[in-house]
Amino acid sequence: MIDDEIRGDLFDFPVVLPPPGAPVPDGLPARWAAVARETDPAARRAAALSRWEPEFLAMVPRFATALREQLVDVRVARHRDDGTWVLVYPLRTDYGVRCWIGHDPDAAGSARPQHWKLLPEPARRFLTGTHAGFTDGLLNGLMAPKWMDSFARWAEIDDGPIPGWDGTDGRISSTELIVVATDGGALHLCVSPLAPPGAAVLVYEGDVSIRRDFATELDEVLCTRLEFG
Repeated sequence: MIDDEIRGDLFDFPVVLPPPGAPVPDGLPARWAAVARETDPAARRAAALSRWEPEFLAMVPRFATALREQLVDVRVARHRDDGTWVLVYPLRTDYGVRCWIGHDPDAAGSARPQHWKLLPEPARRFLTGTHAGFTDGLLNGLMAPKWMDSFARWAEIDDGPIPGWDGTDGRISSTELIVVATDGGALHLCVSPLAPPGAAVLVYEGDVSIRRDFATELDEVLCTRLEFG
């Protein structure tokens, strides 16, 4: 059953899955009521994806194709521990079902990270209008704005750059790299005011490389889990 596959993949993000077509649960965001009411997986997929803007899907064409071809369902779910409502997107891969979690933007608050406007506008609209974070719970995707922070703070350095990573060695300082997505491993996708407009900065085990197109790199991050499990 798809429910068991979802729970098996989300062992680090335990969820309760109401039965499809059951009465709309109390507290469920109104924007997701149509997903909850539908009994047909295809109708649930259509209801959920109708809220994805074409401009954002155009940024991530490979992942958009996966959503069209590999998405087997979309389910409303409640986090077992804190009661947060989310949408679960299970995609069928060669490694089994892999799930992404979409959070409710209305519940995410108005806090925005430093250098928020360096994110392309379609990504900002996605995070504020579709899902305030689209990951496997925290990693493997585009983070919630509240989790976006400098690389230094990700390394739990609160009062300046990481020692030896202050910009004097040719790398962008760890305080000027804002982590916005990860591939679930050692790769961090960042934006920076010291990079050209529209560029991404990839950080991998201390190596820093500027890439010309943020959208291409975000698409790569989203697809990593599809391709490598």
